[in-house]
Amino acid sequence: MVNSAYDSLNGRRGQIELKNVGKKYKTNIGEVHALSDINLTIEAGSYVSLIGASGCGKSTMLRVIAGLTPLTAGSVTLDGKEIDGPGSDRGFVFQEHALFPWLTIRQNVAFGLKEARKQNANDEADKWLEITGLTGFGNAFPHQLSGGMCQRACLARSLAMNPAALLLDEPLGALDAFTRMYMQDEILRVWENRKTTMLMVTHDVDEAIYMSDCVVLLSPRPGRIEKTVEIELPRPRDRNDDRFISYRKTILESLHFAGFRREPDFYI
Repeated sequence: MVNSAYDSLNGRRGQIELKNVGKKYKTNIGEVHALSDINLTIEAGSYVSLIGASGCGKSTMLRVIAGLTPLTAGSVTLDGKEIDGPGSDRGFVFQEHALFPWLTIRQNVAFGLKEARKQNANDEADKWLEITGLTGFGNAFPHQLSGGMCQRACLARSLAMNPAALLLDEPLGALDAFTRMYMQDEILRVWENRKTTMLMVTHDVDEAIYMSDCVVLLSPRPGRIEKTVEIELPRPRDRNDDRFISYRKTILESLHFAGFRREPDFYI
């Protein structure tokens, strides 16, 4: 579904396939049907965004791919291997930075490497601090850094494990508008250098267009793929380009938020 210029590379990794995926939850108010009949192929090295209304199953889909949530139906594979639990071949970046507050930034980045008994874990951590623009902040604690810097540290921690795919659950949602745009460029810079497969949940249409090769639109519960939009724009992208604005219009129309006033579902 998503074309990648890196498909022809030998040893490519990070292709994700979801086949007939369904997920239901049992709750104290009854059964919740989160996902239904999801079929999606994300090619290795591509950047894909999931977008849709709250509660449409975007985060559930990420958690299924991460192996944190078991399926009710269907299958998910990474490079042809079925996912049946968490693994170091998939990294996860949450909306909140989720760093260990009692560890320094370097120790946070090196944590997974040491757990995996990687030699020279601190040296590898320092390399990723440099890549993500955090050189000189390795001895700082998370509370001493800005939200954007903490998110960069999370990115460094995940990528240091050399995952085949990185799953990002609204990683910039807690940041102010200017820091968010800056971090979009930082994430893209790392992605363009490494070509790790990226799958990102966002509610920001402009962010999805700016960052992605393809935007996948999910319908409300149960979550189904309503439409996929291939973003055929050169990089770096101009948010004021007429083609960018046209993509925004297409996506907003598909989500039924194209500027008209929606009738409320209830009245106060």
